[in-house]
Amino acid sequence: MDWGFALILIGALGLVGLTSVFQYRRMLADIESMRVAHADRKGAFLVSGRHKGFIRGAVVALVIDGHDERIVEARAMRGISALSRLRRRESLEGNLGSVAFRESDAAVIKAVEAAEAEFRRLQAQRKRAPRKRG
Repeated sequence: MDWGFALILIGALGLVGLTSVFQYRRMLADIESMRVAHADRKGAFLVSGRHKGFIRGAVVALVIDGHDERIVEARAMRGISALSRLRRRESLEGNLGSVAFRESDAAVIKAVEAAEAEFRRLQAQRKRAPRKRG
């Protein structure tokens, strides 16, 4: 084994780690901007879902209005690259129950289903929580 190969391998792993950190920070900034944009909306939920595929998967972040179960804003990240990022997906916005008819990417649909499960769990949890007086 040559030292040159070892240095190239270490450099490649370092580059992958660095791009992953940048991707994570960008995703957090995108989710924070969604939270700030919809902070005044009563009954809104910010949920995320993911689908891990064999080669490529998908991550979605959704703002769902809890009153009429409509997706107000949707962003999705799909692919295998560490350079992919959350992008606005207007095809996902609208009625939560009809996403499968509006979206063609199977990985994104499964990620939305995971986000919907989180939404249902949070909605039930909010209904069970006692109201604070004050």
